[in-house]
Amino acid sequence: MGKVIMPKTLPEAVSHFRNDANCHAFVKAIRWPDGVVRCPRCGSADVSWLQNARVYKCSAEHDRRKFSLKAGTIFEGSPIGLDKWLTVMWMAINCKNEISSYDVAREIGVTQKTAWFMLQRARLAMQGDGGVASVAGAPVILRPNRARGHEGAARTPRPSPRR
Repeated sequence: MGKVIMPKTLPEAVSHFRNDANCHAFVKAIRWPDGVVRCPRCGSADVSWLQNARVYKCSAEHDRRKFSLKAGTIFEGSPIGLDKWLTVMWMAINCKNEISSYDVAREIGVTQKTAWFMLQRARLAMQGDGGVASVAGAPVILRPNRARGHEGAARTPRPSPRR
């Protein structure tokens, strides 16, 4: 498998991830480091790439045979393209201080609400130890999607106000 290119600056990240082929190669290298694409449903390595549909198709007989690179990640179920997701992930990982949704919205050209949603998924994926892959010393978030229903997020009860 080829070496994963990790941009050093924000302008490099924006220009690098603007190319769909770069995004595809980056996510594929992180998700399947051994270079063998596997079905997220059954784990079969017998998959083929459907160029026109831009999805993979598993040869095993089961429902949901077609899957994309986003399937089984925090990006799943989002209409936002990988170019914007990977730029936001780069920003969340490489900024020394916490980044605001207003900054993200301005940098990648989305609404503040969309930027907030993306940062929430990024932060949820970065907490804890499971599923965070490391590339060039920086974690890249590709763990299974728990952000949709917040199944794993434990809420601490707020203390009742004193009266």
